[in-house]
Order: sequence, then C-alpha cells, then structure tokens
Amino acid sequence: MRFAILGGSFDPVHNGHLRLAEAVRDRFGYDAVILVPANRSPQKSVRPVAGPQERLAMVRLAVQGHSALKVSDVELRRGGTSYTVDTVEQLAEELSPEARPGLVIGADLAEGFSKWRRSSDLLALAQLIVVDRPGFNGALEWPHATIRGLTMTESSSEIRQRIADGEPWESMVPSPVVRFIVEHSLYTDHEGHSAVVQERPNA
Repeated sequence: MRFAILGGSFDPVHNGHLRLAEAVRDRFGYDAVILVPANRSPQKSVRPVAGPQERLAMVRLAVQGHSALKVSDVELRRGGTSYTVDTVEQLAEELSPEARPGLVIGADLAEGFSKWRRSSDLLALAQLIVVDRPGFNGALEWPHATIRGLTMTESSSEIRQRIADGEPWESMVPSPVVRFIVEHSLYTDHEGHSAVVQERPNA
C-alpha cells in the first residue's frame, strides 16, 4: 500500500485538514493518507488543549465517509515526545515496508527541516510533500514535492478561540466533530486559549 502521513495536534481537526489530505491523495495517487495525532511536540512546551484520546476520537469521527483517509494512534501509543522520524519508521514497518511513504508538512515548518531529529534519515525514509503557503517560494535545499493551490481558511487556534468567545465556528469543522466538541464541552475556557499551538510541530 502506498500511503502518505499527515500529522498534527488536530486540536481540533477541521475541514481544512480533510481537504489537504484528499488533495495529497489525488495529486500523488496514494492509496491512503494517514492522519496521526501528535502526543507531545518536541518544539512546543505548551500541550494541546484537548486530551490525546479526545483528539484521537475527533480525528476518527472526521474521516468517516472518507474511504481513503485513515487514522493512526502510533504517536499516542508510543507516548513521550512525538519525533516524526520515529513515526515514519514505525508506520512504514507496520503498514508497508516495501513502499516509501509520503510525509506532508507545511511550508512554515519546512524551512527549519534541517533541525529536525535525524533529518537526513527522514529524507531517505519518506517523500517530503510541502504544502505551499503565502510567501513561500519553493526554494528549499533538500528534495521535496510541493502541493499548490490549496486554500486553508481554517485554523485550530481560531476555532478554539471562537468557541471560547461564543462566536460561530461550526461550519469550519466536520459535523460529527461539532457534536463531539459540544457534548464534551471542549474549548469553552478562555484561559486555555492563551497559548497558540502550531498545526504540525515536527522535529
């Protein structure tokens, strides 16, 4: 099976994540794109607002009806700091040792890729797919593919803040995830939104 990996805090997962995953699958012809909720970022001292099992549950709800989108709890099972190279190695071994997976990262994180843990090994293990962002010129010193023309209007931090402020947010999130957030009263505390967590803090 040919697959790509899309990791992140998913705090919460939103429609933009799903559009990105589907675009990667269509553009590069993967059999599946696997969404991987991070346990703990190596780049951030602030933990996600929702708990790990809550974020995992939301991602599983979000991919319902998307047959090519899968979910892995590999980083939550492993615990500790979520290093991307460990995740790629483990998923490749578990799912498809003969195929080189894709690894989706945002352009904002790609420029610091050389500082990631075992970055040279990661280059050998995975095909890096950089998501184009405004201001990104594609000039990186390491091999990569680029996915362009994808508009990401949603952000998890904005959704959290909207919920805390009592502003509309439901259209930014898949319906089953909306119900989960409401039922579990997530993100309603203003104090919990003082620190912004990046979408995909990798290292």
